[in-house]
Amino acid sequence: RLALQRKVTQHVASLSFGIGRNSLRKTCGLEDQLKGHRMNWYLAVLKNYVGFSGRARRMEYWMFMIVNFFVYAGLLAIDRMMGHTMFDYGPGALCGLYSVVVALPWLAVVFRRLHDTDRSGLWIFIHMLPFIGSIIFFIFMLMDSTPGTNRFGPNPKSSAA
Repeated sequence: RLALQRKVTQHVASLSFGIGRNSLRKTCGLEDQLKGHRMNWYLAVLKNYVGFSGRARRMEYWMFMIVNFFVYAGLLAIDRMMGHTMFDYGPGALCGLYSVVVALPWLAVVFRRLHDTDRSGLWIFIHMLPFIGSIIFFIFMLMDSTPGTNRFGPNPKSSAA
């Protein structure tokens, strides 16, 4: 009876997992999902911190911004727990240091994202217009890529596919 239970267990295991972990990921499409993990997009922006030329997909920009938000929120919570705040309510030393470290990669990904919509990186100065400038900038970041090659390079969506 024990031998029969082992055989049944092995058979069920071979039906569901017998093709191997890596091939199961490929078969189920998990390989592509793992490649597009949020942290990978975030790290790609950090590695390309001086890459002001070329184009950045919406996914690259927004995944960087989302992870950036959560990292900053976590550091802010740590700063608050440690009692390190500026002006009794602002961010502390960890948030300040993180902001300095991430400033150049953020600027680079913004420039590349603007390039993806066929705009010069100098459009970042639209922020200087009170309120309406930020709305226009936000709309630019939401816009889809210009199809095909533009003056800043090939479409990153077509090279990723």
